[in-house]
Amino acid sequence: MIKRGPTRIEMNLEDLKEFDAVKKEIEKKKKEKEPVGADSVSDSKTRQKEIQERIGYDPKTVPSTSSRIGELRGGV
Repeated sequence: MIKRGPTRIEMNLEDLKEFDAVKKEIEKKKKEKEPVGADSVSDSKTRQKEIQERIGYDPKTVPSTSSRIGELRGGV
Protein backbone atom coordinates (compact mmCIF):
# COMPACT_ATOMS: atom_id res chain seq x y z
CA MET A 1 0.00 0.00 0.00
CA ILE A 2 1.31 3.45 -0.90
CA LYS A 3 1.76 5.88 1.97
CA ARG A 4 0.66 9.44 1.51
CA GLY A 5 2.93 12.23 2.62
CA PRO A 6 1.94 14.44 5.54
CA THR A 7 -0.58 17.17 4.73
CA ARG A 8 0.62 20.68 5.28
CA ILE A 9 -1.65 22.94 7.32
CA GLU A 10 -1.11 26.64 6.99
CA MET A 11 -2.42 29.24 9.39
CA ASN A 12 -3.88 32.39 7.87
CA LEU A 13 -4.55 35.77 9.42
CA GLU A 14 -8.29 35.06 9.13
CA ASP A 15 -7.84 31.92 11.21
CA LEU A 16 -6.13 33.87 13.97
CA LYS A 17 -8.86 36.51 13.98
CA GLU A 18 -11.56 33.85 14.16
CA PHE A 19 -9.72 32.10 17.01
CA ASP A 20 -9.42 35.34 18.99
CA ALA A 21 -13.11 36.10 18.46
CA VAL A 22 -14.18 32.66 19.67
CA LYS A 23 -11.81 32.87 22.64
CA LYS A 24 -13.23 36.26 23.68
CA GLU A 25 -16.77 34.93 23.34
CA ILE A 26 -15.99 31.97 25.59
CA GLU A 27 -14.39 34.22 28.20
CA LYS A 28 -17.43 36.52 28.08
CA LYS A 29 -19.76 33.56 28.68
CA LYS A 30 -17.60 32.39 31.60
CA LYS A 31 -17.77 35.82 33.24
CA GLU A 32 -21.56 35.95 32.81
CA LYS A 33 -21.94 32.46 34.24
CA GLU A 34 -19.68 33.17 37.22
CA PRO A 35 -21.71 33.79 40.41
CA VAL A 36 -20.75 36.96 42.23
CA GLY A 37 -20.34 36.70 46.00
CA ALA A 38 -21.22 33.01 46.25
CA ASP A 39 -19.74 31.08 49.15
CA SER A 40 -17.17 28.43 48.35
CA VAL A 41 -19.16 25.53 49.83
CA SER A 42 -22.18 25.92 47.54
CA ASP A 43 -19.88 26.68 44.61
CA SER A 44 -18.02 23.41 45.12
CA LYS A 45 -21.34 21.53 45.42
CA THR A 46 -22.66 22.97 42.16
CA ARG A 47 -19.33 22.30 40.47
CA GLN A 48 -19.39 18.72 41.69
CA LYS A 49 -22.97 18.32 40.46
CA GLU A 50 -22.03 19.73 37.03
CA ILE A 51 -19.12 17.29 36.76
CA GLN A 52 -21.33 14.35 37.77
CA GLU A 53 -23.91 15.30 35.14
CA ARG A 54 -21.23 15.65 32.49
CA ILE A 55 -19.74 12.20 33.11
CA GLY A 56 -23.14 10.56 33.58
CA TYR A 57 -22.74 9.70 37.26
CA ASP A 58 -26.06 9.18 39.04
CA PRO A 59 -25.52 8.95 42.82
CA LYS A 60 -28.50 6.71 43.62
CA THR A 61 -28.29 4.43 46.62
CA VAL A 62 -27.71 0.78 45.80
CA PRO A 63 -29.76 -1.69 47.84
CA SER A 64 -27.63 -3.80 50.13
CA THR A 65 -27.18 -7.46 49.35
CA SER A 66 -28.60 -8.56 52.72
CA SER A 67 -32.01 -7.12 51.81
CA ARG A 68 -31.99 -9.03 48.53
CA ILE A 69 -31.14 -12.47 49.96
CA GLY A 70 -34.82 -13.41 50.18
CA GLU A 71 -35.17 -12.70 46.48
CA LEU A 72 -32.38 -15.14 45.65
CA ARG A 73 -33.91 -17.92 47.78
CA GLY A 74 -37.26 -17.66 46.10
CA GLY A 75 -38.90 -15.19 48.50
CA VAL A 76 -38.58 -17.35 51.63
